Amino acid sequence: MSGLLLCGISTALAAYYLVLGVFCDIHMRAPGFTTIVILILFLSGCQLLMIGIIGEYIAQIFWEVKGRPAYLIERTVNLDTDEAAAS
Repeated sequence: MSGLLLCGISTALAAYYLVLGVFCDIHMRAPGFTTIVILILFLSGCQLLMIGIIGEYIAQIFWEVKGRPAYLIERTVNLDTDEAAAS
């Protein structure tokens, strides 16, 4: 979730600075600073997103490997075990 949020923020920031650079005559004091910051934010967001996806897969593998049943039967009603085993 945080990776997706960080990717969205970096995309919005890139769009803001693009509009600012095209329509406003603003010269940054450090050329290239905006590009580097936006790239770092975007790539960090992508890494967090992929780590989250890998974590979900590992969690599913963990639950599958445990081998526990999906549910337990606490009691049965009107079930004769001898007849059920014979058929």
